[in-house]
Amino acid sequence: DAEEGGWIALDTAPTGRLLGLPHEALPNADPDRVVTLRVEPVTLAPGLDGASVLDARFVDGAVAVITTDHHLEVHRGAEVSVVDEAVHGPIGVRGAALVYTVGDPPFLEVARADVRTGERAQVSHDLAPTWNPALGPDGEIYVVSGATGGPRLLRLGGGEPEVIETERFPSSVRASRVEGGDLIFEDEAGEEVRLAIGGGR
Repeated sequence: DAEEGGWIALDTAPTGRLLGLPHEALPNADPDRVVTLRVEPVTLAPGLDGASVLDARFVDGAVAVITTDHHLEVHRGAEVSVVDEAVHGPIGVRGAALVYTVGDPPFLEVARADVRTGERAQVSHDLAPTWNPALGPDGEIYVVSGATGGPRLLRLGGGEPEVIETERFPSSVRASRVEGGDLIFEDEAGEEVRLAIGGGR
């Protein structure tokens, strides 16, 4: 995914691309991954081109970013709205909906927001730490939880969390996604995994 000069593709859409140039991390530290953002074409979000951000994704014709102070912002051209705070990536996207984690690490729970309605809600409780949430076609959320000590892949959808059996877990700065009945993600080794979760859409 590396582009010329060290730029990486954060997201692509029919309307353009979001590229990031990762900042150099301090040795022996575990800081957030910060990137300098390039918006192509720049008219999609003029205020974001050249900004330092933690993550950036296209959503519903706009650009969603997590700022370095952990605010979730949505930029539509020059219009900016702050959706949430204490936000951690990666950002999962489906339609006009976003999923991400909120809180102070490691006490991160899953939240979702709708960029059309402005609604946001925390959807998990007592599952922290959680990471790498993804949205399914029926609004269900797939996320890894370490609440019991080891990682478990869970499906959240209105009742009790459902455990999905797997030996490999999402563990990446890239968001997981659901396509054609599979959860697609990068594991700790950086390898792409397609895990059948049913649903077929």
